[in-house]
Amino acid sequence: MFWRVYFSSQGRMGRAGYWFASLGIVVLTFVLIIISEFIVTIALALDVHADASTRQAELAGGSGWTIMAVLILMLVMAGNVGVKRAHDRGQTGQLYIAYLCAIFALSALRMVGFEIFAANLPIGQLAAYGAQLYFFVVFGFLGGDQGANKYGPDPREAGSDTEPPVKIGPPI
Repeated sequence: MFWRVYFSSQGRMGRAGYWFASLGIVVLTFVLIIISEFIVTIALALDVHADASTRQAELAGGSGWTIMAVLILMLVMAGNVGVKRAHDRGQTGQLYIAYLCAIFALSALRMVGFEIFAANLPIGQLAAYGAQLYFFVVFGFLGGDQGANKYGPDPREAGSDTEPPVKIGPPI
């Protein structure tokens, strides 16, 4: 189930499944970042030949690369979840993938010290916030197509293989 939810863009995902999958991505991201920081710290602590300034520089560089790897994994997972949510609304996932790639590229530029949204460019920040608000509302709160569409069966129907991992609502 885990692989099908996070590493496949086939099928549809309803709102409940989207929220649970998004929560799973956030929790997994935090856990992986904590683990990667722990591993880098332990590896540098075992290096008895390095002085304190070298250790600090290596820690910053090592943790930056591990965090970047975790963020790439998160990007893939969020992309697949978002594409399935777009499929539930009868749309392709191309717009969401373009949005995620732009957010990732801007974040990567910030990590290397290039500030794309300087104080004199508030229109760029407004555009980014507008895109975030759009996907938050459309994916999080608007319903999907009723019944089957070209991307698969309705995830709310019994027996659908894209059902959310937890059923919400009164028992039938």
